[in-house]
Amino acid sequence: TKFGVRFRFQNIGVLKSYVYDGWYIFISRIAVVLYGSSNIFILGIFSNNTAVGYFSVAEKILAAFKGLVGVMLTVIFPFMSKVWSVSSEKYYILFKKIVKSLIVILVCLTVTLMLFSEFLVGLVAGEDVNEIHILLNILAIALLLSPLGGLFTQHFVSIGQGKYVTKATMWTTLVN
Repeated sequence: TKFGVRFRFQNIGVLKSYVYDGWYIFISRIAVVLYGSSNIFILGIFSNNTAVGYFSVAEKILAAFKGLVGVMLTVIFPFMSKVWSVSSEKYYILFKKIVKSLIVILVCLTVTLMLFSEFLVGLVAGEDVNEIHILLNILAIALLLSPLGGLFTQHFVSIGQGKYVTKATMWTTLVN
């Protein structure tokens, strides 16, 4: 094969170890999905359909920007894991560079989102609705922080400390 990887069936013991090792990540991903999708549900209980619609449009635009960062994080994860397996010192140097670079990217994306929010709302909603524009600018602040959670999740997984991912996710869920 091109990359030297072959498909093999694994025995039950190996599969159990994978489930055990990945359990923290599995639980944290479920929590992220639950708290991420609960915003619209909770808003729907306490508000009207118009407010839910406005929030939903703003949240979808924000999700597109978060998706750009998510792709970058997904791409660097295997590389970071490989660097960790070779040298923890090189890993930490690289990790600091990635955090700094990511912060610069997030600031640029947030400013771009805020500058073009009227255009984006008009593009997605069919017209520029001032309420959506205001919501999007407020939610844009989340673009500065939420992708860092993904990066630190990958960091803890790379260094074999997945249990901290679940703890951090649970605290995030409570704060959200």
